Amino acid sequence: MAVLERVRLLARVSRPIGCLLVSSTYFLGIIHSGSYPELLPGILLALAFSFPLCIVLFGVNDVYDHDSDMLNPRKKDTWVDGARLQKADHQFVLSASKVASVLVLLLTLPAALRSPLVMGYMALTLLIAWTYSAPPLRLKERPVIDSFSNGIACWAAWACGYVCSGDKDLTHYSSDVLRNGLFIFFIGSAFHAMGAYTDQHTDADVGQKTIATALGSRLTLIFTTLCLMIGAVLVDPWSDIAICSVGISIIPLLLLVTCPTPSLQLAITRCFALSLVLGIPIWDLKTAYFIHRGWDPLRTW
Repeated sequence: MAVLERVRLLARVSRPIGCLLVSSTYFLGIIHSGSYPELLPGILLALAFSFPLCIVLFGVNDVYDHDSDMLNPRKKDTWVDGARLQKADHQFVLSASKVASVLVLLLTLPAALRSPLVMGYMALTLLIAWTYSAPPLRLKERPVIDSFSNGIACWAAWACGYVCSGDKDLTHYSSDVLRNGLFIFFIGSAFHAMGAYTDQHTDADVGQKTIATALGSRLTLIFTTLCLMIGAVLVDPWSDIAICSVGISIIPLLLLVTCPTPSLQLAITRCFALSLVLGIPIWDLKTAYFIHRGWDPLRTW
C-alpha cells in the first residue's frame, strides 16, 4: 500500500468528526477550570486528543469489530463512520495505534511536567481505548460496563483539561467539579449506548454481547434516556446544556414508542450523534466568549 493510501486509511479510521468531539471535551475541562495552560503545552495536549488518540480509540475497535463491520450498513467506508478494514490492513492499523499511543504520551509530557495528574488521566484514556476493543478484557462485550467505560474515557479527557494548567486539581470547588464531571460521564455513557442500539442487529448476528444485544432495544433506549436526564439534573436544570440534554432525550424516547424502518432508525440516531458532536464545540465557543465577559466558569453551562 502506498504511503498516501496508508495516510488516507488512518484518516478515515480516526473519524475526523470523532476528533472534534474528543478534543472539544478536553477544551471543556479547561473552560471549567478557569485556569488556562501555557500556550505550547496546551496546544500539544490538544493535538494529542485529536488525530493520534482517535487512531487508537477507533482503529483498534475497527480491527476487532471486523466481522460485524462487514455486515453493518452504517459502515460504508466513509469519513463519518470509519472504514471497513480489510484483514490485510489489520496489522498495519494495530501497529499505527501502538505508535500513536506513544505519540499521545509524548505530546502529553510538557503539560504533565507542570501537572503530573494530566499523565495519569491520559494513561487512563489510553487504557480504556485499548481494553474496550482488544482481548482479553474487551470491555465492549461486557454489557453496561461497555457504556460506562466510554463515559469514564470522556470524563478523563475532561479531567485532563481541568488540571492541565497545574493550578488546580479535582478537589478545588469539589461540589461543582463533581457535578460537571459526572455530567460528562453520563453524556458519554448515553452516547455509547445509542451507538450500540444502532448496531444491535449486526452485533447480534456475529455473537457480540453489548449493552444493546444483552438488554434489548427498549431497555437500552431507557438507559440512554436516564443517563441524559441524570446529566441534566446534575447541572443547573435551567442552563442551556441541561435543556439541550432533555431535548436530546426525546430522540431515544421517539425510537422507544415507534417502530421505525432501519433507514429511518439510522437517520434518527445520526441526528442524536450530530447533536452531541456539534453541541459540545459550539458550547465551548459560546462559553469561552461569556467567560471573557466575566461569567463564573465553574457554574457556567
